[in-house]
Amino acid sequence: MSAPVWHRYMMAVLAGAPIERFPYAPPPRVRTTHVPNVVGKTTVAAEAILTQSKLGMITKTGPSSQPKGVIFKQSPGAGASAPLGSAVTVWVSNGKKPPPQEVKVPNVMGKTKQDAKSILQAAGFHVTVEQAEVSDPAQDGVVISQTPVGGAKAKPGSTVMIIVGKLKGSPPPPH
Repeated sequence: MSAPVWHRYMMAVLAGAPIERFPYAPPPRVRTTHVPNVVGKTTVAAEAILTQSKLGMITKTGPSSQPKGVIFKQSPGAGASAPLGSAVTVWVSNGKKPPPQEVKVPNVMGKTKQDAKSILQAAGFHVTVEQAEVSDPAQDGVVISQTPVGGAKAKPGSTVMIIVGKLKGSPPPPH
């Protein structure tokens, strides 16, 4: 309610006065510093390093392969430019290892048993092998099925079962 009254009053008082612009002033120059690397340091050491660089610190905790109390990640990263007085966020290990990330299971369909095992083991998987009789000679000695399927996600250390074709009537292969 008071704004319209104030507007009418000021319009009457300033009637005929010249319109003036605010003078231009360039924005103040922001002083920056390079962010030091504090990964691998304790919070006490990191705070001292960041304070010396005229930066603050925000602390978060999380799982990491680093020992408890050691910084495993920072943002902004080392070498970045940051305004003086700004804060670097650091993640400190809570001493618990992170759960393994799921990875894509390699597709080993059509590979020989040994090649398939090598590929899957190199990707971090355990392998079980079963055989199934086949009538097509092209399927003899190669992977005809796998579980989980190629491209699916699974945790390293889990087991992938491959089924290798065995031509009907052929003797069992040596292990």
